[in-house]
Amino acid sequence: DVPIDPEVDIITQLTEKGFKVDDPIEIKNIYYDFDKFDLREQSTQTIQNIVRLMNEYKDVKLEVNTHTDSKGSFAYNEKLALNRSNEVREYLLSLKLNGSRIEAQSYGELFPVNKCRDGEECTDEQYQMNRRTEFKLKF
Repeated sequence: DVPIDPEVDIITQLTEKGFKVDDPIEIKNIYYDFDKFDLREQSTQTIQNIVRLMNEYKDVKLEVNTHTDSKGSFAYNEKLALNRSNEVREYLLSLKLNGSRIEAQSYGELFPVNKCRDGEECTDEQYQMNRRTEFKLKF
């Protein structure tokens, strides 16, 4: 995987890293505030960079995988993840990205990146790491 820094032009990074068409690319995750699904300013910048890349490479598809922390009920977190996924999808569509190029999934609290599952004591920072959308470009 080739990690991408959202603060730097994505096309430049790919060129500098020796990107080849079949290489997998992992974009940095975007994160959410507790119990929210609206996009943060930094998140919109990351998504804009993704769209710029996809406009350059017309055959690229985007996988959008959205997650929550384990606070709240399982059902509530499923709905929250779906709302987050829809928010990302709608923003991508507002930037004129063709919907057929977007594959969005919502996983709720199923796949935490750390030990923060139901019943575990975690810090706010640990919970925050699980409130995320992961992006994968598919070539």
